[in-house]
Amino acid sequence: MSYQTQNKSYIHILAIIPGNPGIAEYYKPFEKILEQFTKSQYKIHTLNYKGFQDSEQDRLFNLKEELAYKIEQIENLIQSYRKINPILKLNDFKITLLGHSIGSWIAHEILEQKPNLEIDKVIYIFPFLHKDKSSMIQNLLGLILRLPFLDKCILRLYQVIRRLPDFFLKIVLNSKLKAMNDQGRYVTWKYFIEFKHILKSIFFLAKTEFQILPNQLQIDSFEYRLKDRYFLYNTNDMWAPESSLNQLKLRYMDLNYSLFHGSLHDFCVTDEGNQWVSKEIIKILTLK
Repeated sequence: MSYQTQNKSYIHILAIIPGNPGIAEYYKPFEKILEQFTKSQYKIHTLNYKGFQDSEQDRLFNLKEELAYKIEQIENLIQSYRKINPILKLNDFKITLLGHSIGSWIAHEILEQKPNLEIDKVIYIFPFLHKDKSSMIQNLLGLILRLPFLDKCILRLYQVIRRLPDFFLKIVLNSKLKAMNDQGRYVTWKYFIEFKHILKSIFFLAKTEFQILPNQLQIDSFEYRLKDRYFLYNTNDMWAPESSLNQLKLRYMDLNYSLFHGSLHDFCVTDEGNQWVSKEIIKILTLK
């Protein structure tokens, strides 16, 4: 399965980098739609996070460690294909990075830090690239993460909720789960109820996100290979505000972007969200 361009056949890898929580299983319906549309021309892989494995973890992982792990995963993918076909070289691969939320920041950093990787495109889906001081929810979350006693209270409450009988758990989680597709409900129940480390991993990763991400969008950082960058925003997003897109449009007249109307940040857990976003991704992938 390869991708043909300019008389050369490439192994084209589409690497999906999740948001926080970095649970790859949430993206399975999204993967399936992309596979159907691309007719298996792309090797599609969703890269999980070290801190969100389906087993108990003995430590927490920060944002920079997760970035390093994504680079390691991509390099291992390339090596696995080269083991199957030893004549393949690094320049026989084309990699499209598809980052969602904080995964967009990771994709952005991979493009900047790893020029040896054959990155073809970077697609930013509702990207969390900087802190937004005008966001009440971001400010509240930042406060919780800065105050250890609040953090601990929430984590203790979470452990109590996890131990409730299934009947009561379904009542507690119903408002959240009913908006999800079947896969979203299954994954949420599996990870958040069965594995006690998940919420702690979310908080720790989020804490390091708030420590590392700048207070303002770093406009100039997108100039390098701008034509290979594609941005998806929506009109109601506390992590990827439309104002950031407006800044990018003002700075770069030839910016590649799409703007959805509504709130789609958690697109991967709804059938409608997966359909809308995947259609836009397919359009981008067909561009030469």
